[in-house]
Amino acid sequence: MKIRFIGAADNHVTGSCTHFSFERKNVQFLVDCGLYQGEAHASLKNESPFPFNPADIKFVLLTHAHIDHCGLIPKLYRDGFIGSVFCTTATAEFAKLSLMDGLNFAGGLYSESDVKKIKFNCVDQRADFGLSRFIPIDDDLFAAFTRSAHILGAVSIKLSWRRDDESRGSIVMSGDLGNNTKENPYQPLLAGRQEPFGTPDYMVVESTYGNRNRDTDYSNYDHRLSALSSLVKEAALNRKKILIPAFSLQRTQEILFDLICIFRSSNSIGLPSEKQILPLRVIEECITQGWWPEHVNARIEQALNLASEEEQKIWKSAAIECSPNNVEEDSLRFTFPTDAKVSFDDFRRLLMGYTNPLKLKLLVDSPLTLKMTGIFSAELNRRQKKNPDETLYRNRKMAERLEATSEDEVDDILKTIFPQSIGLENAVTENISVGNHKLIYYKAPPSKPRDTKKPVSVAAKKVAPQSGDITISGSGMCAGGRIVEHLRHFLSSEKSIILITGYMDPGTLGGQLAELGQCLETGTPPSFTELRNEQFSIPLKDVKATIINFGSYYSGHTDQAGLLEFIFTNNKAAGPDETEKSTTVFINHGHREARLGLQQAIEGHVRLDGQRLIKEVQLACSDKWYDLDAHAWIEPEPPEEAMSSKMLNDLLQEQKKTNDLLEKLLHVMEQFSSTAR
Repeated sequence: MKIRFIGAADNHVTGSCTHFSFERKNVQFLVDCGLYQGEAHASLKNESPFPFNPADIKFVLLTHAHIDHCGLIPKLYRDGFIGSVFCTTATAEFAKLSLMDGLNFAGGLYSESDVKKIKFNCVDQRADFGLSRFIPIDDDLFAAFTRSAHILGAVSIKLSWRRDDESRGSIVMSGDLGNNTKENPYQPLLAGRQEPFGTPDYMVVESTYGNRNRDTDYSNYDHRLSALSSLVKEAALNRKKILIPAFSLQRTQEILFDLICIFRSSNSIGLPSEKQILPLRVIEECITQGWWPEHVNARIEQALNLASEEEQKIWKSAAIECSPNNVEEDSLRFTFPTDAKVSFDDFRRLLMGYTNPLKLKLLVDSPLTLKMTGIFSAELNRRQKKNPDETLYRNRKMAERLEATSEDEVDDILKTIFPQSIGLENAVTENISVGNHKLIYYKAPPSKPRDTKKPVSVAAKKVAPQSGDITISGSGMCAGGRIVEHLRHFLSSEKSIILITGYMDPGTLGGQLAELGQCLETGTPPSFTELRNEQFSIPLKDVKATIINFGSYYSGHTDQAGLLEFIFTNNKAAGPDETEKSTTVFINHGHREARLGLQQAIEGHVRLDGQRLIKEVQLACSDKWYDLDAHAWIEPEPPEEAMSSKMLNDLLQEQKKTNDLLEKLLHVMEQFSSTAR
């Protein structure tokens, strides 16, 4: 068995694609076939011919549905591939939707018909499927699929093959690894990732965060929910609106689930049932400045209607008019005289005591999310073939966090908050009650096309898009889509909060937002003077919104500690009479600093009893094959030696002799022809 790393090798983070050649059976196959994204020369790499004949590839094993792992599969079919794609049901469904949604951004790499050609073989629907259980994929070739907890349906894949001598080789392809573990499933939706079983000959491991570890606060469910709940409460009680840019696949559903937990909670993370008739910030501003404007008087009168007659009498004679600092200002102001029987403490008590029911509107504005919701409810409710009492992917803490009484109740809640998109496609909204609050999936009517080459100033007057007290909208990096229109209306308002929940590429509008938020927090100047992309521009002086970054709470990639745990944890140690095997680790899918950081951490790791023995660590490179049976790189054939001047002269002399003989032959033929005539 030979392997070569086509994509996500060398210094690349995206474009995952690994090429296998099982020469004994004359079978070639791929693990993943992804798009290069956001990297130098990405378009050129995506458009280049594959470094193999797609018609020679028998099948593809797909770890998950992110575009940098599946985005070139339609191109593979376009160029001659006719085989199957082995993956989980969730991965197949998400990939179809993501690839269709990406047609407008594919730049002609593939068409709708190419996507429809994909033949998904969903392994988790097979009768012989079980997590970490080997199933036959081809002759003398087997694969085991283990939960990686990166996104719903994502897996690591362990391959096993029979060699000529009847021994077995094995390699683990990590795919992308998530954060949740069995002991700490702190993220919302997924059960913990699974470490490889036994000691494979090889492991290919991603290294996106290979050189860093997260603060423990970001790996704590209670800390995240408390921070999110505090933000929602602060916004609700101060009449501020929250806008959340989020990817349609996984991130939106995670945030939704957290918010639903907060809406349903009966403990400290839950929301108050009432809100004051005035925003808290207005009440406190009045107290701090020592006066209140005329419109607050109306609120005081409303509040006094609930007070006793005696208190009403005291208040009627308590307030006096006071002059504004600016003589041109014509609005009235009021304050308390020094001998008043009431004070600003009474002012706070009165207005804090006058409340209305708190009813929030959580609006999801993303057509792609609407299509994906039903997949989440179906797959999070999917039971294991070999153990029907347990779900395949669902977080084991879900019932507790939803305050549900049974797993069946969790099933029903998931079906409610993640509804089937069938039947909703033609609806403008889908309203779902969650206690006093509403979850709304919004499907706007088609908008008229416009000239996207001309940026639209934020100052341009446009009808504001539908929004809620909390609005979640795509795309995750704010590169386009509905989120751009929301930002045009949110950024210029001091009553807005922009909540970032994931990595933002520095070259995107989202990246600018993330940088601006950090600069505003630290007081350092940003590297730009306006927020801008092809559809959007706003000078920084006009940005009034608060920008808060929760990205570290929701990151889908595990850090260095998690990668080391995946590499060293061995659930099947060698017995007392068995020879201990060792594993060679290939590091891919990360920038050079991340790869080197992980390599140093592996080589410097103090091995504990029962942990996997690591033989050596290699950095994946794309310029040559590796023989997995011979345990060696296969050096490329040397190029033919350039022709020396002596060799060239000898060749010319031989050519001259040939020319002389040809002339003599032609002369003889002419004489023969004359004699014949």
